[in-house]
Amino acid sequence: MGIPAWKEARILWILVITLYAFGFACAACQGSQSKVQVDAGTDPPDASPNTNNNLDVDRNLYLDELTEEDLRELCEWMVAIQGGPHSVDCGDGVMVTIDRVDDCLAQPYWPHCPVGLHAKCVETQATDLCAAASLECEQFYECVYGI
Repeated sequence: MGIPAWKEARILWILVITLYAFGFACAACQGSQSKVQVDAGTDPPDASPNTNNNLDVDRNLYLDELTEEDLRELCEWMVAIQGGPHSVDCGDGVMVTIDRVDDCLAQPYWPHCPVGLHAKCVETQATDLCAAASLECEQFYECVYGI
């Protein structure tokens, strides 16, 4: 059973505020990517995300218990698999931003959720950042928010 639309919209807002650096804050997005805007000072995103990029962090570890080295690897992987730092206009006033690695590393809060659960969510959203939340992302949000 999916999450009701109002909860999905609320999750999006919470994710934008608390997990913006994760780059997957698009739970309420619908449709496909309509416009890509490149952040100033960054290289343009790749035409297609690097979905073959393997994450070299043990997926059984928890996000809030990762070493600095593992966090860097995770952030570099997330940015790369989602096409590099850029913003996507999903329409209806919804923007999804893939931040730079340094912004990701500066994230003050990492939830006590398995890396593998988070990675599956990122992988499913990487090819269409504006798509509705996948089952994998719903499972990750349940871990983060206990919903």
